Amino acid sequence: MALPLQVLWITNMYPVPGADEFRGIFVGMQADALRARGGIDLEIALVSQGRGAPDYLLANPRVRRAWSARPFDLVHLHYGITGLAALLLPPRTPMVATLYGSDLNLRSHRAITRVVTRRCLRRIFVSRRLTAHWPSARNVVIPNGVDFERCRPLPRDTACRSLGLDPAKRYVLFGSFPHKPAKGYDVFTEVIRVPKVVRARIALGIWARAQLSFLGVRTSRA
Repeated sequence: MALPLQVLWITNMYPVPGADEFRGIFVGMQADALRARGGIDLEIALVSQGRGAPDYLLANPRVRRAWSARPFDLVHLHYGITGLAALLLPPRTPMVATLYGSDLNLRSHRAITRVVTRRCLRRIFVSRRLTAHWPSARNVVIPNGVDFERCRPLPRDTACRSLGLDPAKRYVLFGSFPHKPAKGYDVFTEVIRVPKVVRARIALGIWARAQLSFLGVRTSRA
C-alpha cells in the first residue's frame, strides 16, 4: 500500500473559526477537498495572518522546524510572497507555488514573488492573464474550482432576500475591500458612473466582506 504524499502548505490566508473565518476560504476548501480525496497528508503553516507583515521573515524558524519534524515530499506556497517564510528550507526542497493575483499585480509584491519562487519546480497561476507577468515553461494554469453544491443558481428574489437586499432594486456588488488598490475599486466606481448604468437604476452595494450565502460565510459588516 502506497504511503500518502506528505505536503507542507505555506500560506498567508486560511479560514480560522471565530477570527478570520472568511479569509482564504478557497484555500481551506482546496485543503478539505484533497484530504477527502485521500492519498495526501497536508500540514498547514500559516504565516503573517494575525501576526502582521514581519512574520513573513519571523516565521522562517517555525517553518523549518515543521519541515524537519516530518519527511515531507513537497512544499506548496500559496501566494507568492509567502516564499519569504521558506528561506531556511534546504536549497533542493521540492517546491511549487500558486500565484493568485496581487502577488503579481502589485509591483512591490511582484518583485518579491519573482525572487522567492524562482526555485519552484512549477508555478501555478489561477488565470491565464497572470502568466503574462512571468512567461515560463514552468507555468501551469489551474483556475480555482467551483463547488456546485454551494454555488448553484437561485431565484433572484430568494438570493436578494437571503442577503437582506430589496428584490425591487438592481445591485452591483463589489465583493472585496474597497481600500485595497489591487482590487480595482477606482475602476469599479468609474464604471458605475456610466449614464446607461445610472438610468438602469443600479444601486451600488459595497460589501467589505463577501457576504455570500452560498459560501456559508456571514459577516456583520456590509
